[in-house]
Amino acid sequence: MNQKITQSIKQAMENQFNNISIITKRGLRNKAENGWCPYSPPLGYLTDSGKNKCRKETVIDPKKFELIKKAFELIYLGKNTPLEAFDIVTSEWGLTNKNGARISFRSWCGMLTNPFYYGEFEYPKDSGKWYKGKHNPMLTQAEFLKIQAFLNKK
Repeated sequence: MNQKITQSIKQAMENQFNNISIITKRGLRNKAENGWCPYSPPLGYLTDSGKNKCRKETVIDPKKFELIKKAFELIYLGKNTPLEAFDIVTSEWGLTNKNGARISFRSWCGMLTNPFYYGEFEYPKDSGKWYKGKHNPMLTQAEFLKIQAFLNKK
């Protein structure tokens, strides 16, 4: 008798967990469909719940957004290479990651190829499902494509 009760409790707990997982995935998908990134935004942006704690939105990071935008501008205007822009933004301008440490060159390269900066994101990652974000883009798509063309040349 005790085994049947234990088995019933385990089954009920598994069903509850599966329901929570389904509800969470649905909520994240709905957030993406509404134009809000359901994962942590990249450097230069923050997640802000504002007045509504249930509806977190992606907003500009007032400390880092303009630095990154100027660094991207150095590249797409042809003034500097990505490596030179990286040195300027980290050494001269003092750009750090979210933990306050100097960003790595690998992170910098990831930023240069991230479409989030011109207003689009993929969710789930590597799914091929792209969404137009409601966040303020840092670049135009044309500027982003100029950077990509420059990276592909090198």
